[in-house]
Amino acid sequence: MPITIQDQIKNLVSLTMGKIATIKSIIFDKEGEQFRVCILTDNNAIFLENQCEVLEAIQHFVRKIIHIKNPGDHSHFFLDIGYYNKNREYVLSIKTPELAQEVVLNKGKTVIMIHLSGFERLYVHNLLADINGLQTTSVGIDTNRKLLIIPTSETGSSSLDESTIFDLDTILIDPNIDMFKNNNLNLPDNNKNF
Repeated sequence: MPITIQDQIKNLVSLTMGKIATIKSIIFDKEGEQFRVCILTDNNAIFLENQCEVLEAIQHFVRKIIHIKNPGDHSHFFLDIGYYNKNREYVLSIKTPELAQEVVLNKGKTVIMIHLSGFERLYVHNLLADINGLQTTSVGIDTNRKLLIIPTSETGSSSLDESTIFDLDTILIDPNIDMFKNNNLNLPDNNKNF
């Protein structure tokens, strides 16, 4: 991503988010073909309320302005407050294979994952794509969208009667620390009803 684009993003973020909280730093991390724009403020929590609606609105605004001002640039980026989304992905990378193995493959039950963003659902689909004995599918619309991890016919029943519900929102994720970098996964056991 060109420095000029990074400067434009920093300015737009400062203009919008700087009215709500003091911005401590803005870090650009390249992840594959896109950039994570990690914004650290003195009040990260305010941007994470109501399923990150404020963050999503600011991200939409910043992306639109950047693409209007730079029509030939194809830089892909997304905003992250503190390390909140990165930590959610880290939790998913640890918990999802555990659930797939323990619940779906070993017990033949379905796992219903709720409160995931579209990106997180895609992440889980890709994470489990090559595992035999299960399949993933997304169901529902808008904010009621869920991801199901279902055993295939050779591993068990796809009945939803005895499903395990995994709610990522019930896990306390501190946006001020990078769990992945610190290899810190102290998770409560509140989703372990299997």
